[in-house]
Amino acid sequence: MLPARATRGLELALFFALVSPLLAEWFETTSASSRLSYALLVPALALVLALRERRAGPEFAPAAPQSLSKNPPPAESQPDTARLGATTRRIGAGILRGVATMPRRAWLSSRAARDSCSGSQSRAAGAEALAALFAWLGAAAFVGGTLSGIFTLTLCGVPLATLAYVARLGGRTALVRCAPALGLLLLMVPPPMPLLDRVNPLLIRASGQTALKLLTLFDPEVTWSSPMLVFQGWRLIVAEACSGSGTFLMLFALSAFLAALFRLGPWRALTLILCSFPLTLLVNGVRIASSALVIARFGAAAGEGLAHELLGQVVVLLGAALLALSVARWAPRARLEVVA
Repeated sequence: MLPARATRGLELALFFALVSPLLAEWFETTSASSRLSYALLVPALALVLALRERRAGPEFAPAAPQSLSKNPPPAESQPDTARLGATTRRIGAGILRGVATMPRRAWLSSRAARDSCSGSQSRAAGAEALAALFAWLGAAAFVGGTLSGIFTLTLCGVPLATLAYVARLGGRTALVRCAPALGLLLLMVPPPMPLLDRVNPLLIRASGQTALKLLTLFDPEVTWSSPMLVFQGWRLIVAEACSGSGTFLMLFALSAFLAALFRLGPWRALTLILCSFPLTLLVNGVRIASSALVIARFGAAAGEGLAHELLGQVVVLLGAALLALSVARWAPRARLEVVA
């Protein structure tokens, strides 16, 4: 019979062998689309959170210093006969009480052992139930997505299977400790493309309005009629690839990671995640406005090809860096409790 660690390693290897074709398709799909490429970083970010929770072991209180008597007895002291007799009587009475209460103490010890055993069995049963639940959900998502041809539903089986594996290893306690990492891992599943196609026009209009307000400082006669921007005689058409949906998904995942990394409270974390949408409009508006300024200065060639892609990526990375620095600056630090 294999030891427990070898059995778990074998189960993990078989799991990766089973889902490797699905993960290969996920990698090809996300890397081929600029809107979904954010998902490639999600497993790495989830692993960072998981490793941090693993290293944060339980804290142990230091041993209390032994109290010293204020008036220690002298080195050379000989008790008198009366004190020696009283001490002998106390020792004898203690021995008699210990013998008399021995059956009761044995019964209490056996009862405590039974309660501890039943508690361990109930915790083990709860861990198995949670593991079975998530395993069934993962199998249902995998089979249902395969039969229906919905790739997003099939991919949901991977994080659900990970939940089942963690529940089997550590039960409810492990799920609670790894909740931020497991929740972030769900973001590796990209949203359905039909949903993004419906959101793109809304993002283009909102980003264009933001770019219009920014460009008014340089040209008061600038106009915006979705998806066309007229700036200093140039007519710029904002394509769907520049709608900002990919920026929104990336900032959404980054906000969730930062909320877990800095251990923000529920309301602070929710506020940070919701702020990813207006931040997306600002970043994408700056991206469109900067493209218009570059084209007006250097010509139409500057708005095409590699130069245009580099400009857009630089603006998005600056927005992500600004978000991370802001959270690192203003997030409350976790208090370190020292047990004295």
